[in-house]
Amino acid sequence: MDSLKLHSQTFTLVDQVEDKLLNYLKEKDLRTGDPIPNELELAAALGVARSVLREALSRLKMMGMIESRTRRGMILREPSILGGMKRVVDPRILSEEALFDILGFRIALEIGMCSDLFRNITPEDIAELEEIVKMGIVFENNEYAPVSEFRFHAKLYEITGNKTISEFQEIIHPVMVFVKNKFKDLLEPINIEMKEKGQIVTHADLLEYLKKKDELDSKKILEIIMIAGMIIGIGNMLGTHIFEKGYDQGFVRSDAKGHFGYILSLTEGHLPQDYAEQHYQPPLFHFLASIFVRLGQVCTNGNNEDAIQFTQIVNCSAYCFLLIAVKNFIIELKAEKKYFWFMLIVAFQPAVMLMGLRGNNDMLAMFFIVLCLINTYRWYVKRDMKTIVMLAFSFGLGMMTKISVGTIALFTGGVMIYCVVKDFKQKKYKEIICQLAVFAVICLPLGMWYSVRNFILFDQPFGYVQVLPINDPIYTGNVEWYKRFFDFNIIELIKHPFSLCPEGHSIPIQVVKTSAFAESKYNDNVFASSIFVIVNLITIITSIVSTFYVVIKGKVCDNKIRFGAFIVWLIIVVSFIQFNIQYPYLCTADYRYITITALLGALFMNEAMYCTNNVKVKNTLKIIMLAFVVCVLSVYM
Repeated sequence: MDSLKLHSQTFTLVDQVEDKLLNYLKEKDLRTGDPIPNELELAAALGVARSVLREALSRLKMMGMIESRTRRGMILREPSILGGMKRVVDPRILSEEALFDILGFRIALEIGMCSDLFRNITPEDIAELEEIVKMGIVFENNEYAPVSEFRFHAKLYEITGNKTISEFQEIIHPVMVFVKNKFKDLLEPINIEMKEKGQIVTHADLLEYLKKKDELDSKKILEIIMIAGMIIGIGNMLGTHIFEKGYDQGFVRSDAKGHFGYILSLTEGHLPQDYAEQHYQPPLFHFLASIFVRLGQVCTNGNNEDAIQFTQIVNCSAYCFLLIAVKNFIIELKAEKKYFWFMLIVAFQPAVMLMGLRGNNDMLAMFFIVLCLINTYRWYVKRDMKTIVMLAFSFGLGMMTKISVGTIALFTGGVMIYCVVKDFKQKKYKEIICQLAVFAVICLPLGMWYSVRNFILFDQPFGYVQVLPINDPIYTGNVEWYKRFFDFNIIELIKHPFSLCPEGHSIPIQVVKTSAFAESKYNDNVFASSIFVIVNLITIITSIVSTFYVVIKGKVCDNKIRFGAFIVWLIIVVSFIQFNIQYPYLCTADYRYITITALLGALFMNEAMYCTNNVKVKNTLKIIMLAFVVCVLSVYM
């Protein structure tokens, strides 16, 4: 047979054609379910004889990569990862070294899957394992009775939820039985000695460890962080009067134009009759707030000044639900250990925490933005009707809270287009078109009805934003754009850590200050506040550097997370820049408009630790994040 000798290895012509064929499939970007050209076309494209090509195709068919179907010809399939291994792992023809290597691999695998076992195991699983153990005692399980050994470990592999691990059990079990029989004379005295010393670990012992679940696992740590964040957030709400750190709240009168007037008009049973000032905002937050204000009116004998304080319950609840949503999503990804630092920053993020004690719609909108992003990821992975409905309600209710939540649709829409193109290639277009139709039917009426109502009644333009006069003290349109975007005085930042509008024109300065303390003076300790502002600035810069580093170098990270988060970050930042160009006011540079970037930045800082092998860089990132959290706790407690 013709052959080619390279690097001391022999490659047959069939080997070469197989490599060419695999490269051809990659170059054509063929995916599972895509048709493959017939033998004649492939032979011409690869420049090889059909006889050799046919043999190469046969190999791929045996591997499960290619399937021949009636009338469709050959199509690309997802092969079984361990399919080829099943065919070659025969203990009779393997050397002793290879056999022991496989057993060593099994040990490493089972040690590595312990966290998954503790996380996923259920009472039903425990009950089934108990039955297997009882049977194992009858069969002398410590002597590796084949039936009990196989069932016990097969069940453990099943609990992990990893199909590949479960499939591996079918390969490893014959090796275990063969080694046990072949080395019976060697193993028997060792087993007797270990039994006498009480050193044998039985299936019953392993089951007891699983029952106890006595390790403080990562899931519990996430829950502790979440609860700690909730406690501080609720504490801040109870200790901060609603008038202290609000935005555009206005007077506590039903005829006022701010958020409070909006809420009180709803307590009287009607929507605002114009779109002046905050009346252009969608009503979901104000409606929920009006329910609690009515409760407050009962508790305070109709005193609106005190009753309006109950508005904070809506935003503080939204803050707590945001933490729950993030925690549950991390657990869903099975990334409790990996995203520990991310959860830490999210739970103690002051920009989010401050939203939770205000009387406007920013916090509720933030909660729905996070839901939109989480459900976009879920739908991309699952592509099912339940998830698209959840996504539709996330957007609809979000845009019913604040129309700017719709900005995230630029990202979600891109994901949808990508999925449509992909599914069309795989002939799955009917299902995805149906899902997108359901999304539109739910989302558009929910999200747009108030804008349509105001357009019909008051001729309010779509996408309306309140415009302030140029003689307003916070107008900065008279300052050159490059000064607004690039002026940054670190001394001014340290001496004056609080943003007391109106002052200045620098967008970066305003962003840093408001990310830490909003647009108000938080306390009288200027020194401590200045330190926190500097630490906050370092954290922001680190998050930006981490973002680009992970996008460029983060090959070990999940691409769906990495690129998805970056696209969202880019959309928010570009929108923010455009917003400040179109509306040149100091208030438009407030960090509350881009608070989601704080969460994304924390994600990228977390990812950066897994993208580098440099211990100093990892430790530096941890120190920065810990310093940030310590400052938050010091200032806000």
